[in-house]
Parts: sequence; C-alpha cells; structure tokens
Amino acid sequence: MAVADFYLKIDGIEGECEVKGFEKQMQIESWSFGVTNSGSAALGTGMGTGRASLQDFHFVIHNGKASPQLFLACCKGNHIKEAVLTCRKTGGDGKPYTYYRVIFNDLVISSFQTGGSNGSNVLPMEQISFNFTKITHEYFQQKADGTVSLTNTVTYDQKKVEASGA
Repeated sequence: MAVADFYLKIDGIEGECEVKGFEKQMQIESWSFGVTNSGSAALGTGMGTGRASLQDFHFVIHNGKASPQLFLACCKGNHIKEAVLTCRKTGGDGKPYTYYRVIFNDLVISSFQTGGSNGSNVLPMEQISFNFTKITHEYFQQKADGTVSLTNTVTYDQKKVEASGA
C-alpha cells in the first residue's frame, strides 16, 4: 500500500480493482474538487455572501475496464445516482483503514479526456470529471488503541441549498 490509496465506486460503472472490500471499483491515481462562495466586502456595508457553488469532482485513472463506460456515460449525459470516494492510509498497527469518505449524489460525467505517451512505461491515463448536486464528507479517526470511528460528517445539498453536520 502507498502512503494513501484511493478507490472510487460509481453506480453502473465497473472497475478492475481486486483489493478486498473494493472489488470492481476503480483505483484512482489522483483527485480534486472544491466549492466556491463569492463574498462581498464593502466599506461600511458589512460582509455579504453568495450561494455556494460546488465544483466538479476531477479524478485520474489508468486506462482500463471502466474507460469505455465512463466515455459513454459522458456522451449520453447519463444521470448516475451515487459515487463513493474512499481514502485509506496505514494505521499505527501497519494495516490500512478508511480515514476519509466522500459520497456524491445525483451526478453526471461532465468530461472525459484520455492520452498516452510514447516510450513511457505506464498505461495511458484518463482525466474524468463529474458534477453533482449533493455531497457528504465523512472523517474517520484512529484512536491510540487502534480502533477507528466516524468522528465528523457534513452534508451539502446544492439543489435544496441545505447544509448539515458539524
């Protein structure tokens, strides 16, 4: 296991992962997403905020079994119910555990890019993005005794403009 491992499960899209507990998911190389909230600070008027805008989730995978499915989902604009990103790291006992999980709901694959490089010893890579309407973050903490427990959960629903959690 690397310092951290990342797995992505997208409803209806099958990957090639064979790691126990993550079978048929995609093992991803990197990922990113964010949120923006435009504010306005003007002299004497106080601070105002706008509405949060969730940015697309971007991830990179090696070309594989999921690639044609992701391409087609982007072309067709398929609505997908759920995707789950699971992040694991090695605990104090030397065993991997889930420390962070992100659940995305109501998503659409918005971008699919692929490419390779001659002479490299690596499979072609793909950069995929999807947008979503609801996101839930879950953080798991490992205690000194080795047990792992969910310590924080927050959710934001962009469609309903509702936030909950810590």
